[in-house]
Amino acid sequence: MIIYVHDPRSPFPRYVTFTAHRDYGPAEHIVISATMSITQIAQAVVRKANRPNDIWLLVLLAHGNSGWLQFGQGLTASTASQFAAAKPYMNPFLFGVEIHGCAVASDTQIADNPFVGLQGEGRSSPTSGINMLQVLAKTLGCTVKGAIDAQRVDTDGRYNGPYVVARSNGKIEIWEGDKIKWIR
Repeated sequence: MIIYVHDPRSPFPRYVTFTAHRDYGPAEHIVISATMSITQIAQAVVRKANRPNDIWLLVLLAHGNSGWLQFGQGLTASTASQFAAAKPYMNPFLFGVEIHGCAVASDTQIADNPFVGLQGEGRSSPTSGINMLQVLAKTLGCTVKGAIDAQRVDTDGRYNGPYVVARSNGKIEIWEGDKIKWIR
């Protein structure tokens, strides 16, 4: 199953399944509250899942910046482990988690105010952005993807520019489109 989780402040349209995911079957959508903790969000995801290993793609949609997602009360490296309740419901062999928010995998802040017309490129090194993805990947036992640069709001579901893939075993990859650029 695919589950989309929308922060209410996200610029992405609600209840819309990305074009890139439509061939995978129907998706469930959750709109969270801006006051929800990451633990509460994980519990909402668990309630949508039917059984263990049922979620093969979890899509998080929110504003972002280096190592941070405006997702409920905030998703960072220090709060990512609060997603642990969802781990048994994630299928570790399929797609994992896609974070659609600007520059979450960057080690540079791309804007002082990440909510107003972001433009820019980030950089990626093993600091705040990648660290957040790594903690989430280890917590959920699956792959986590996040963008390095500012992202455009569309319903296509593809990353604008390079993105980081964090594996649950600690491996990090940087991709652009369907081409791998770097592995660590």
